[in-house]
Amino acid sequence: MNRYFQVLISYYFPRWLQRMEREYGCPVHLGKPKVAFRETLLSPCEFDYLHKKQSGGAGQYARVTGIMEVTNRYHGF
Repeated sequence: MNRYFQVLISYYFPRWLQRMEREYGCPVHLGKPKVAFRETLLSPCEFDYLHKKQSGGAGQYARVTGIMEVTNRYHGF
């Protein structure tokens, strides 16, 4: 099954990219990323998030607050 999806992707993906360039005028460049996709905290960061969702019935409600900060790599393990 995995091979089936690889064939589909290798067949359709270049066509999708060509269509994006042709129909939307969007230049497409393929290749490996030039930067590492890592993020690191440099200083403590506070967060306060309020989640409200009502779609009939009782709905959902939550508030999350906290502080994220850098610690030693092996601290707490």
